[in-house]
Amino acid sequence: MPKPRRSIVRRSIWPAATLLTVIVVALLLKGCTTTVVAPADVQDPVAVYILDYGRHPGIVLPRSENELVEYAYGEWDWFARGRTGLGGIFRALFIRTQGTLGRRPLDKSDAFDWWEDIHVSDLHQIIVERSKAQALLDKLDSQWNAQQHTAAYNPTHELDFVQHDEEYHGMNNSNIVLGRWLESLGCDVRGWPLYPVNWRVASP
Repeated sequence: MPKPRRSIVRRSIWPAATLLTVIVVALLLKGCTTTVVAPADVQDPVAVYILDYGRHPGIVLPRSENELVEYAYGEWDWFARGRTGLGGIFRALFIRTQGTLGRRPLDKSDAFDWWEDIHVSDLHQIIVERSKAQALLDKLDSQWNAQQHTAAYNPTHELDFVQHDEEYHGMNNSNIVLGRWLESLGCDVRGWPLYPVNWRVASP
């Protein structure tokens, strides 16, 4: 009895898909630079921060005088559930999947340097209008709270994750979403933040 053709196709497709994934990842690891130009003529200034973890970025917004909050967007299985194998890379690059929004509070008291405990590759400060920072915080809080019933904690990233309404895919990844957040703060994002390794901040 002949074997089903589907198994033959499957055996031929997966090696090709694996090779394609390896090639794409190797090209991405070369990296590129995305430049963020801070807004000019800020009337009511407040500091926000870009966190560059290498594989993904995040943003830190002020919640109060002594409290900050970090937000990051990513792919649910990879980022929230820790499924980071080769299959996860292929899925995150080429397939529309469930997005996720992660967050954690950060202490900004004078006795504590909050950035020393988050293990980032790089950190950038940007001065923006306080009202725009508050508007972005309100939007992200609303999105996170609306999906709180899906919350999951990932100890690797030390973030609490919820599912996000936006699908994750190659053209809507963590860097592109961060670029949109920064533009809502009045920043000019130059370059195509598809999979940048380096974020750069420039004066207006």
